[in-house]
Amino acid sequence: MWFLPLESESRPGDLGLRITVSGPQGMDKSRALNAVLVILDTGIGERSAALDIQHTEVTELPTDPASLGYIELPELADYIAWRKKRLASPLA
Repeated sequence: MWFLPLESESRPGDLGLRITVSGPQGMDKSRALNAVLVILDTGIGERSAALDIQHTEVTELPTDPASLGYIELPELADYIAWRKKRLASPLA
Protein backbone atom coordinates (compact mmCIF):
# COMPACT_ATOMS: atom_id res chain seq x y z
CA MET A 1 0.00 0.00 0.00
CA TRP A 2 1.11 3.53 -0.79
CA PHE A 3 -0.12 7.01 0.16
CA LEU A 4 -0.08 10.41 -1.46
CA PRO A 5 -0.34 13.42 0.87
CA LEU A 6 -3.11 15.83 -0.09
CA GLU A 7 -3.12 19.41 1.14
CA SER A 8 -5.78 22.07 0.78
CA GLU A 9 -4.90 25.68 0.02
CA SER A 10 -7.95 26.82 1.97
CA ARG A 11 -7.04 24.64 4.99
CA PRO A 12 -3.24 24.30 4.96
CA GLY A 13 -3.12 22.65 8.38
CA ASP A 14 -5.31 19.75 7.29
CA LEU A 15 -3.84 16.55 5.90
CA GLY A 16 -5.61 14.36 3.44
CA LEU A 17 -4.38 11.02 2.16
CA ARG A 18 -4.97 9.20 -1.08
CA ILE A 19 -4.23 5.54 -0.31
CA THR A 20 -3.70 3.02 -3.08
CA VAL A 21 -4.74 -0.58 -2.72
CA SER A 22 -4.29 -3.46 -5.08
CA GLY A 23 -7.45 -5.26 -5.93
CA PRO A 24 -9.79 -6.16 -8.68
CA GLN A 25 -11.08 -3.52 -11.05
CA GLY A 26 -14.31 -2.03 -9.77
CA MET A 27 -13.54 -2.73 -6.10
CA ASP A 28 -16.15 -1.72 -3.56
CA LYS A 29 -14.68 1.65 -2.54
CA SER A 30 -16.71 1.82 0.66
CA ARG A 31 -15.39 -1.52 1.89
CA ALA A 32 -11.87 -0.63 0.80
CA LEU A 33 -12.06 2.68 2.69
CA ASN A 34 -13.28 0.96 5.86
CA ALA A 35 -10.42 -1.55 5.62
CA VAL A 36 -7.89 1.26 5.09
CA LEU A 37 -9.22 3.16 8.11
CA VAL A 38 -8.74 0.06 10.29
CA ILE A 39 -5.21 -0.34 8.92
CA LEU A 40 -4.43 3.32 9.72
CA ASP A 41 -5.78 2.94 13.26
CA THR A 42 -3.57 -0.09 13.74
CA GLY A 43 -0.48 1.22 11.96
CA ILE A 44 -0.20 4.75 13.34
CA GLY A 45 -2.58 4.49 16.28
CA GLU A 46 -6.17 5.56 16.70
CA ARG A 47 -5.23 8.93 18.18
CA SER A 48 -2.96 9.91 15.29
CA ALA A 49 -5.41 8.58 12.71
CA ALA A 50 -8.19 10.66 14.26
CA LEU A 51 -6.27 13.88 14.96
CA ASP A 52 -3.64 14.06 12.23
CA ILE A 53 -5.61 12.97 9.16
CA GLN A 54 -8.65 14.99 8.14
CA HIS A 55 -9.48 13.27 4.84
CA THR A 56 -8.85 9.79 3.43
CA GLU A 57 -9.67 8.45 0.00
CA VAL A 58 -8.89 5.12 -1.63
CA THR A 59 -7.88 4.41 -5.20
CA GLU A 60 -6.52 1.47 -7.13
CA LEU A 61 -2.78 0.87 -7.12
CA PRO A 62 -1.08 2.46 -10.14
CA THR A 63 1.60 0.56 -12.03
CA ASP A 64 4.46 2.69 -10.66
CA PRO A 65 3.26 4.60 -7.58
CA ALA A 66 6.71 5.96 -6.68
CA SER A 67 6.99 7.75 -10.03
CA LEU A 68 3.70 9.51 -9.24
CA GLY A 69 4.93 10.77 -5.84
CA TYR A 70 3.33 8.11 -3.68
CA ILE A 71 5.13 7.06 -0.49
CA GLU A 72 5.07 3.55 0.95
CA LEU A 73 2.51 3.28 3.75
CA PRO A 74 5.00 2.11 6.44
CA GLU A 75 6.56 5.60 6.18
CA LEU A 76 3.31 7.37 7.13
CA ALA A 77 4.12 7.86 10.84
CA ASP A 78 7.47 9.44 9.95
CA TYR A 79 5.79 11.62 7.33
CA ILE A 80 3.23 12.87 9.88
CA ALA A 81 5.99 13.67 12.40
CA TRP A 82 7.99 15.53 9.71
CA ARG A 83 4.90 17.45 8.62
CA LYS A 84 4.05 18.50 12.18
CA LYS A 85 7.58 19.87 12.63
CA ARG A 86 7.35 21.72 9.30
CA LEU A 87 4.01 23.29 10.23
CA ALA A 88 5.27 24.26 13.69
CA SER A 89 8.35 25.90 12.22
CA PRO A 90 7.59 27.23 8.71
CA LEU A 91 11.17 28.46 8.24
CA ALA A 92 12.67 24.99 8.81
